[in-house]
Amino acid sequence: MGRIARAALLYDGCFAHVFTRAIERRKIFEKSEDFQFFKNEVLVVKKEYSFKVFHYCLMQTHVHMVVAIKDASRFSEGMKVLKKSYTHQYNVTHKRVGPLWRDRYRAKLIENESYLKTCGNYVEYNPVEAGIVERAVDWPYSSSRHYQMGERDLIVDLYDYHEAESMPVWRKDEFEEMKVIGSDWFQFQIHRKLTG
Repeated sequence: MGRIARAALLYDGCFAHVFTRAIERRKIFEKSEDFQFFKNEVLVVKKEYSFKVFHYCLMQTHVHMVVAIKDASRFSEGMKVLKKSYTHQYNVTHKRVGPLWRDRYRAKLIENESYLKTCGNYVEYNPVEAGIVERAVDWPYSSSRHYQMGERDLIVDLYDYHEAESMPVWRKDEFEEMKVIGSDWFQFQIHRKLTG
């Protein structure tokens, strides 16, 4: 199964891992002020467009968020507003013109709350995987400190999660190849739905 269209995958009330990347692998977060502006915009947009953020990581070239989507079409509009707002601010601040993002955004459907934590761990581990820091909590632009150190983070919405002993631990390459995140049965059901 190739890339899945967001409109076919996301639905009202779903959980998803959404991510978006900069054009040309450009570093679009260069200074702490860049990161902070984006975080402030997330706060505004998630309230206006009624979605929740459970985990996130802002890397220098891309963004990850694990979200609950109340209204799929409003969420897509909110992402558009968020990226447009950041592009405008970045271009003004860095004296440039033109697009900043490679594409709209990509998404992977998440089965339920149990898999939110698994996905969140993957998202928060990105800076370690990239060799930027030794521990996830050393990266100040993710939700890791909220979960690991109890540090207050206004972006993070609370959810009830239980880490089951049987929860799978995917290798990075497996996780990135998955079209949806969940049990084998859930993946089969979504595959069947999308392929008819």
